[in-house]
Amino acid sequence: MAHAFERLAVGEEGWSALLRDPSTSALWEQTWPHSEEHGGGPMQLSRIGEQEAREKYGAAALSQEKIGP
Repeated sequence: MAHAFERLAVGEEGWSALLRDPSTSALWEQTWPHSEEHGGGPMQLSRIGEQEAREKYGAAALSQEKIGP
């Protein structure tokens, strides 16, 4: 069964986003590590811990509902 991640926050630089898997509540970070490439290069998903997510996206990002589509 396919499901979509919830977008919780977008990084200040615009090339990263904090996501949550609604079925497990696991946090993921969506990045484009080769953003200098045409179209931003390939997207990457990586698990991110709650503490690191707070540091990068702020505590409010973890307490709010999803943003955007």
